[in-house]
Amino acid sequence: MGMGVACAFIGLFIFPEIFGSVGIILGAYAWKKQEGNSGLYIMLFAIACLLIGMYFTAFILYDLVPQ
Repeated sequence: MGMGVACAFIGLFIFPEIFGSVGIILGAYAWKKQEGNSGLYIMLFAIACLLIGMYFTAFILYDLVPQ
């Protein structure tokens, strides 16, 4: 359970497509193992981190490209 949250949080800053996806997968695994709603919350947190990370990554990479 903690690994899914950690991967989602790391996805905010480094490779959001990879770490956010891993967070979603680990959340789905926890949800399937009947650990209550914590897996669902991990999946929602990972999706939010994935989208926010991709949004900020796009602007950071856009600023690095010479105009």
